Amino acid sequence: MLNDCGSRDILGIVRYLIEKNIELRDVTIRELCARMGENPKSVEQRIRRTAAAGMANLAVRGLEDYADPVFNEYAARLYSSEQIRREMNYIRGRSEQHGNVRVRRFLGGLLECCREA
Repeated sequence: MLNDCGSRDILGIVRYLIEKNIELRDVTIRELCARMGENPKSVEQRIRRTAAAGMANLAVRGLEDYADPVFNEYAARLYSSEQIRREMNYIRGRSEQHGNVRVRRFLGGLLECCREA
């Protein structure tokens, strides 16, 4: 995920939230994306694409080993279990739809992980 162009946006937003001690519930995703200094829609789309790549990577780990500690820790924090399951079914070829990424949930889970560290 670090090589995706959205990772820079994700890191910038999380850093901003931590430095300013702002809770995610107190600000909209559009406002956060606008802080990145570009078109907020483009920033949000880059974040969504990067988070979707992360979801696909986690889904593959879950398919290989459902007890994988990385899968268990991050899949539930960053994505809904329903969407992870949908992505796993897509990878298996049982579905034509990828799992959907909720940017707010993804950023909130990532922020929680960073604050715990």
